[in-house]
This record gives sequence, structure tokens and C-alpha cells, in this order.
Amino acid sequence: VSTQSTGHKERWLADDEDDGALVREVFADSEAALLRTTLYKIRIKTGNVQNAGTDADVYFCLYGDKGNTGQIKLREAIHTKNKFERDRIDSFELEREDLGKLERLLIGHDGSGPSSGWYLDSVDIEISGTLFIFPCEKWLSKHEDDGEIERTLYPVEDTNKYLVKVPYQIEIITSDLSSAGTNADVFVQLYGSDGKGEVVNLDNKSDNFERGQTDTFKIECRDVGEVYKLRVGHNGKGAQSGWHLEKITLYKATQKLTPHNARWDKSSIQKYYFTCNRWLARSEDDGEIVRELIATDENGEPINKVEMITYTVSVHTSDVSGAGTDSDIFIIVYGDKGDTGERALRKSDNMNKFER
Repeated sequence: VSTQSTGHKERWLADDEDDGALVREVFADSEAALLRTTLYKIRIKTGNVQNAGTDADVYFCLYGDKGNTGQIKLREAIHTKNKFERDRIDSFELEREDLGKLERLLIGHDGSGPSSGWYLDSVDIEISGTLFIFPCEKWLSKHEDDGEIERTLYPVEDTNKYLVKVPYQIEIITSDLSSAGTNADVFVQLYGSDGKGEVVNLDNKSDNFERGQTDTFKIECRDVGEVYKLRVGHNGKGAQSGWHLEKITLYKATQKLTPHNARWDKSSIQKYYFTCNRWLARSEDDGEIVRELIATDENGEPINKVEMITYTVSVHTSDVSGAGTDSDIFIIVYGDKGDTGERALRKSDNMNKFER
């Protein structure tokens, strides 16, 4: 079906034609109808992790305080046919009546195809020169994270601060123990006084994380302010995924502001030390493959008076028919100083967990 949706321009209402929209807005008065619409420039960034791209059909719905777009399938990107590939940005344009102040974005895919899993980094939406950023940094996959293939994203409050990238150098020492090295994909995430950074995968093209080896990486991620903790882990894949991590040293160049620009003062370096000396392995220690490490000075004293706390979590399964589950359960605890990240609930006083 086609219609005159904006005065004189005929448009399709079909998920396999035009922009894939099934809903159009039609104005009663067609005079200068195009001037009543708003152009939304949408940029979708697929993350830089293994198998991040997707061949599934992606859709979204944008919400503002004056309405929403309805569900729209992202069929045709600007300047490319092979959309949503690893570490790439795909651009789209959408013309709609003004939605008002943007509140949230629903984005997902239909799970079709053999490579449907998708790691979405973020979505940027530009309206008349104003930029809105919707971070995700999660999988939309039936086989990763929580198994969800649809996410609701919210815009960051301070776009300028979010966009600033800080150079860091990371030195990671793998312990000199038998089978200490790993072939799994290792990642880090920084937490600081100004929030948390994105998940960064570590790979310098050499044979990383071997027994007794020091690996050095340069990364750029959002400025988190004064660093107080670091999350490090791996994906647990491969025949020899277990890893014994000795310690991590983080170097951060400070920002030197001038009236005309901001540059990084390489002569002023902040150093943070993170001691681990534990396994990140399913079959060793406590079975965890993600660790949170507190930032210390060279003498081992915490920099920001942060201390590790043990939380006891009690989960009560309801007493109704079919209430129990054999699925893998995880939680994320949020507080005013950050979050725990995704934590699997593996060990329990009950051998058979989550029963009615």
C-alpha cells in the first residue's frame, strides 16, 4: 500500500519497501507539510567484540514526550547494504512529526538467521544539530548475557562528557603458575568518580595472557574521573579458558585544558594498581570468571577508601505450579557508587536451585 503521507510525496506502508514503516502520519492541510516534520539522523554502532554483528532484521521505536514513531524496521542504511557488522556505524534517516523531548529508545531484532546475536554499543540520534546518545553495551542474543533480543535504552544526561575519550595504558601480568594462561577473550571495564566506562576487549595481535607474561595495551574510553575499581574477566570460551591473574597496572594521562582546546598532558601520569592473585576459571577457586579489583597506590593502600563487601543474596521461588527453573540466573545490584555488573547465582545452600 502507498499513500501521500507528507502532502505530495507518496510513500509505502510495507515492511519490505521504502524505510519499512507500517505507519505514516498524514496532515489534513497539505500545504508546506514537509516543514511540519522533523528529520532524525540515526547512527547505530555495533560493538567491537567477537561475533558482534548480526544478520537478523533490526527494528526500533523512538519515544518522546509528544508521542512515538511506532515500530520501524531498519531496512536500508545510508551508503551500505551489509548492515550491523562488527565495529561499524550504520546511518539511517527518519522523517516524522516532532516527538518532543526524547525519553527512551526500544531496539531489538527478530532473531532470524544463523548469526542473529548482536552486540550493540550505542545509538546516536541527531535532531537539528542536537545530539542524543543512547548507550547499550550489551548483547541482544538468545545465547549471550540474559538471552534478551530487545533492549530499552535511555539518553545520557551530559553528552559532551560522554563523548570525551581518555587514553589509558594497561599492563596485565599473568601468574607464573601451571596452566595460568588463557585463550579466552579478556575484557576490562573502569569505574570512577564520574561513572563507568564501556567494556573494552583486550587484544594487541600477539599471543596474549600466557603464563608469566606481561601484556601491554593502549585503549581509549570515556573519562570516568578518579578510578576506584576495575572489572576484569573473560568469556570462558576455548579449551584452556581458565586464567590466573596476578595484577594489573593502569596508567592515565591527565587532561590539560586551554581556552581553545583540550589535550592530554603526557608529562603528568596517574598510576593505579590492581592486585588479583586469583583464578578466573569455572573449575578453580570459586568458579567466577569475572573479578572486581580495587584501585590502590604502589603500597597497596586503597586510593578512594573503597572496600570490598560481601553481599548475601536470598532468592525465594514462589509456591505455584511450574514456578521453578533450570535456567542460569543472574543479578545486577545498583547503588549510588556504581553496580556489581552481571553476576551469575551459581552456588547455593541447595544443590538443586530455584525450585518451587
